[in-house]
Amino acid sequence: MINGVLVERTVKDVIPALQTNAEGLKKVLDDLVKQYKTKQDELEKWKESSKDEGLDDTARNGKLLRSPLWQDTSRAL
Repeated sequence: MINGVLVERTVKDVIPALQTNAEGLKKVLDDLVKQYKTKQDELEKWKESSKDEGLDDTARNGKLLRSPLWQDTSRAL
């Protein structure tokens, strides 16, 4: 019985579906790891470029500062 419905499936019927699901999950996980690494690389590049623009560690850690750099509205970010 599955969710209140009586079904008749043997292990022989279920195993291929489980293997397919496991392979699909592995592929999704691999894709997510690739995306994570790409974003991590982008963040590292941004950190390096922000050093060149004069942002200090506090700004790079996500805290807004009240400095002339952040208050200058004429400067394009």
